[in-house]
Amino acid sequence: MKRFSTLAAVAALSAGCVQTPESIAPAYVSLTEYRDLSCSELRRESRHLDQALAEATPRQKTAASNDVAALIIIGAPISKASGKDLSEQIADIKGRQKTLKQTQIQKGC
Repeated sequence: MKRFSTLAAVAALSAGCVQTPESIAPAYVSLTEYRDLSCSELRRESRHLDQALAEATPRQKTAASNDVAALIIIGAPISKASGKDLSEQIADIKGRQKTLKQTQIQKGC
C-alpha cells in the first residue's frame, strides 16, 4: 500500500511537468490563415515555421529535463512556474505547419 501511495504521489506531481516537444499536439489553425498566400510565400512561411520549431524544441526538451530533475530533488516541477514552458508556442507552430501544408496541397504547390 505504501508503494502504491508513493507511485500515486509521483504520478500526480509529474502530471504538472512540462511536456516533451514530441508529445505536444498541434493547435487548431484555420485554413483561412494562409489562403491568400502564393506558393512562394507559403514556402517562405514554411521555412520560418521550421526554424521557429527548431529553436523552441531544444528549449522545451531542457525544460522537461529540468522538471524531472526538480521533481526528484525538490519534489515539484518548476518549468511552468518559471515561464520556461513553451508547449503553447510549440502547439501553435505545429498547428500552423499542418495548416500550411494542407494549404500547399490544396493550391498544388
